[in-house]
Amino acid sequence: MPPGQKVRLASLVSYQEGSVVSRTLLEDKAGTVTLFAFDAGQGLSEHTAPYDALLQLLEGQAEVTVAGTRAVWRLATRSCFRRGSLTPFGLRLGSRCSSR
Repeated sequence: MPPGQKVRLASLVSYQEGSVVSRTLLEDKAGTVTLFAFDAGQGLSEHTAPYDALLQLLEGQAEVTVAGTRAVWRLATRSCFRRGSLTPFGLRLGSRCSSR
């Protein structure tokens, strides 16, 4: 991603049938910023992160689980998870979805 250039994040990763596709946008000792594209029916299992985490839906709809509680998220929904909070989170998609 070119520094200082305006970009639509969802355009930086493409969907692949039956897959989860990821692209690392930033990586350093403080953590990473990774963009994901999930095909329908795909997801990430509930887990904790060693760094602060930001989950934001850029497209589509997802069932997101946070500490065992499920909710349906839609476009532009986001949440932050603090490093060391041990709050597990995961998601499952009913339709194609991009997240960061």
